[in-house]
Amino acid sequence: MTEWLTLTEGLTAAGLRIAPVREVPSAWSELCRALFHVKQIPAALISARDPKTGLSELKAATGQESLPVVFWESERPRAHWLEQISLAERLSDSPRVLPDSPSDRAVIIGFLAELCSEGGFGWHRRLIMIERLLTDSAFGARDRSISGGEVRVHGRYADRFAPAL
Repeated sequence: MTEWLTLTEGLTAAGLRIAPVREVPSAWSELCRALFHVKQIPAALISARDPKTGLSELKAATGQESLPVVFWESERPRAHWLEQISLAERLSDSPRVLPDSPSDRAVIIGFLAELCSEGGFGWHRRLIMIERLLTDSAFGARDRSISGGEVRVHGRYADRFAPAL
């Protein structure tokens, strides 16, 4: 079983540390973990969400409260998918995730942006998943409470996009 560091431990630890979303599906967290796994870069995992205070300690430490966040040595934290990919590329040459050619790299980053950026395909799929957690009776109060944070930040998917569908 994987040992998880507390946020306090993770902020002061050496090496690569990843604070992914825990206990609920997160495509971004899985992408981040897989990225460093494929690069064969060992990483410690940080449990950043405190049961009582939520992500307030993460926000105090990093200035933001989204997950996953990647920490490398004493460098600044990286919470954006492109910064995380760039860090992985810098830490290990092989296997390459992005092409060496600037024009090919720009195309791949453009495709990734269509999938991963705010308003992209992955963004919308995540909001649809959260909407289902909130409205499907098969999910319990715990699932709805976790999803509620996303709703506070982004609003209800149905309210924002259903009229356009």
